[in-house]
Amino acid sequence: MACQRIKDKAKGISFDLFNMRDGYPDLNDYDIVGFATYACGVKVAQYVFDYMTGLEAVQDKLVFVFTTYGKDNGSSCMVLARLVLRKGFKMIGEHALHTPENYPPVIRLEHGYEHYPTKKQVKAFDDFIDDLSKKAMLGIHQKTIM
Repeated sequence: MACQRIKDKAKGISFDLFNMRDGYPDLNDYDIVGFATYACGVKVAQYVFDYMTGLEAVQDKLVFVFTTYGKDNGSSCMVLARLVLRKGFKMIGEHALHTPENYPPVIRLEHGYEHYPTKKQVKAFDDFIDDLSKKAMLGIHQKTIM
């Protein structure tokens, strides 16, 4: 839902959404790449880490990273950012969004965070999307995959 919100609200950017579990797209077709994942135990999920490890290196391709988290973001956004930087991407933005918890043991302990994201957090998320849009309007980015 969060990736769809980015796609729907961004102006001046044409997005293709791609599931990491479907392999590797040809990144040469895109001006900018976005990587998104959820926090899994305060880090990125193992399959995301493995995917990023197997990704071919690029040279200064523009990238943004985005994570969602329930109880705690931990270092997931920072880890994802480091993974893409090691592959030769050039970072133009990153954001982490607090969402309702989806892990049953945490929910059972009454830490479901059902009221998240807050209005303030949605505003910060929309500001992140607006920032991506402004960069696109400068002609830096036209076609994006996330």
